Amino acid sequence: MLELQKIKRTIIHFIKGLPILFICLFGALYLAKTIIKYTQPKYRTMAKIELDDQKYGFSGNNLYSDFDVFTAENKIETEAEVLKSDLLISKTIDKLELNWKIERKGELKNCLLYKDSPILITADSTESIVDKLFILRISANEYVQVLNEEEEILAQGVLAQSFRLNEAFVTINYGENGKDLNGDYLVKLQSQNTWIDQIKENLDVKAVDKEISILRVVYTSENPEFSATFVNTLCDIYVQDYVETKTSAANQALGFINSRIEEIEADLSDSESDLERYKLNNDVVNTYQETETGLREISKLRLDLINLEANEEAIYELEAYIEAGDYYDETAINFGFGDLNLVELVKKLKIHSDEKKDLELKYTAQDQRVKNCQEKIDDIKKYIKEAILRNKQEIKTKRESIENALFALEHQFDHFPTREKEMRRLEREFMINESVYNFLSQKKIEAQIASSAMMSFHRVIQRAQVPQKPVSPNKVLITFVLGFLGIALGLIIIFAKRFMSGKIYTMEDVEKLTSAPIIAAITTQEDVNNAQQAFNNLIGQIELDSSKNQIITISSSMQKEGKTFCSEGLTEAYQKMNYSTCYISLEAKTNSRSMKSLSALIQSPEKVNEFKSETNVYLGFDIEERNITLQLAHKNFVPLLNTLRSRFDRIIIDTPASVIKSEAAFAMKPADLILYIVRCRKSSVQYIDNIELMKMKHEIKNVQVVLNGAHETTNYSGMFTSSKFKFENGKKGIFQKAKTLLNAYSK
Repeated sequence: MLELQKIKRTIIHFIKGLPILFICLFGALYLAKTIIKYTQPKYRTMAKIELDDQKYGFSGNNLYSDFDVFTAENKIETEAEVLKSDLLISKTIDKLELNWKIERKGELKNCLLYKDSPILITADSTESIVDKLFILRISANEYVQVLNEEEEILAQGVLAQSFRLNEAFVTINYGENGKDLNGDYLVKLQSQNTWIDQIKENLDVKAVDKEISILRVVYTSENPEFSATFVNTLCDIYVQDYVETKTSAANQALGFINSRIEEIEADLSDSESDLERYKLNNDVVNTYQETETGLREISKLRLDLINLEANEEAIYELEAYIEAGDYYDETAINFGFGDLNLVELVKKLKIHSDEKKDLELKYTAQDQRVKNCQEKIDDIKKYIKEAILRNKQEIKTKRESIENALFALEHQFDHFPTREKEMRRLEREFMINESVYNFLSQKKIEAQIASSAMMSFHRVIQRAQVPQKPVSPNKVLITFVLGFLGIALGLIIIFAKRFMSGKIYTMEDVEKLTSAPIIAAITTQEDVNNAQQAFNNLIGQIELDSSKNQIITISSSMQKEGKTFCSEGLTEAYQKMNYSTCYISLEAKTNSRSMKSLSALIQSPEKVNEFKSETNVYLGFDIEERNITLQLAHKNFVPLLNTLRSRFDRIIIDTPASVIKSEAAFAMKPADLILYIVRCRKSSVQYIDNIELMKMKHEIKNVQVVLNGAHETTNYSGMFTSSKFKFENGKKGIFQKAKTLLNAYSK
């Protein structure tokens, strides 16, 4: 409920301040319209460039893979910086032949001219006028005046004729659009650095996305045609510069390769000669094959030597066998010599020995048959011995021959490490020169292809168009921002007025400043019916609290807070309810209601009996009286009030302002109920403390506040509610109800 009351109070202040709000809003909108009207418009155009991607682009194709062999992989950020570089911008400026900057001067804003300029300016010397601003004034008779920024005349002349300006001779001719020349122009011969600085301020080059190799080139200018022309020219210069740079790099590389090939070719020829000469001098055919063949021969000779040693051992065994002569106990030949003839002879020797043994069993040793057998045995033995001697000699000879051959073969590898090292050095030098030569030959072919291929894999995929609408000033944004600021300013004024006024507006303002309770609220003084109903409610609250409140004192802090209005209204309300009332005014005023003299009653209290038969009596001071305070301090004042208490049902005392005059205190102290009037939007916050001051200083009790002039949508207790208002002003239809409430809240 309390939060709803706060919202309603805020809404009331907002609605009451709608005129201020509308004034601020319309003022802000008018200011926005003025700013938009007199702000120099700027036009923005955009072009897009697709960068070559060596992984996925055309240059990744096998056919084109060698075209950019000498260029590094393009980075998006790098290419963006290249597009914004002074080099490309200066080339663009040179191609567009930018020198003079011409603006048509207006009363509030200037207009930049480009190809639509009605004048063309040429100068034979530029050092004395470069980067200096001049005002060019052309009159109807083609008369020209050149002024400086302080509008001092520097030179004069005629169109199409040269005249001297500083140290230069300047000529002004008709342009393509040279119909309307009259007027003032701002002209400036800008240096290339100045053009570059101005262009870079308005040039923006960014990637569409960090993962997409597409650059967006955006330029903003006061002239739409210049914006599109500059962006398209810059993109063309970028692509052309890429081709020229690539071709130049390829040509430089080709020249370097040709010079290196000549050097490497000479080195390769020398290496071939050295290798050939070494092989001829050292009889080198194939070192690996020679080594393998030598090792095989050594192995074979060693096997032959082993076989020879085995045969020699067998010969020695055969010789021992023959020398022993014991052929009868042996059943087989026990030697390993492999000569078949000797084997056969040994077998025959065995046979003849066995034959002799058999003959000796039958015959004597002198028998001719035994002797013949012995002779055969001796002949065979003699032959075998001769054979053994020859074989031993032959084995010895073969041993010496094999050992000599083996020695020679084994020592042929003694010089192999040195020869192998020298061979490897010569072969390594030859192979290095050969590989470098082959590499450079391949690169020479690639460089020739790259230098001959006049193409670029960067391409402009969207050319800049001449913009039709300006991007600055942003009408919607300016209108919205200034409109918002206007509303904010209006709200600030409304609530600043509310909080800085130092006035009482609502019941909560009173509750924050005093502990006295609020007994009722009176909505308005203009509407008699509402005021009468408010006084009836006030009487209801008074009588509800206590029926013994016979003396009611009504006071306020300052004048014009409605205490007299409330006093008279409360008196009339009691009279309509058939209460006998006595209305006492403590201020000197005109006796407009046939007031009886209060001074006479104070001096002679018995005079009360004179209007014993009257039901309603009005008492007061004459306007000429100046000693009201002394009369209220008279000893008969309080007894007079007690006498009147016994005579009338209710006594209503209207006091002067309690902050201005002290008479109010005399009427408050004997009163049963004190109604302190606080008027909304009139009573000052600083005087509400007077309630607490009087309560403490004069020991006054039972003080209650009446909120006078409260908003008509509040109820009798001062709470904001529209239910009563709707009920009493019932309208059919939601629009009628809304209109009624709006009218009520805006008052």
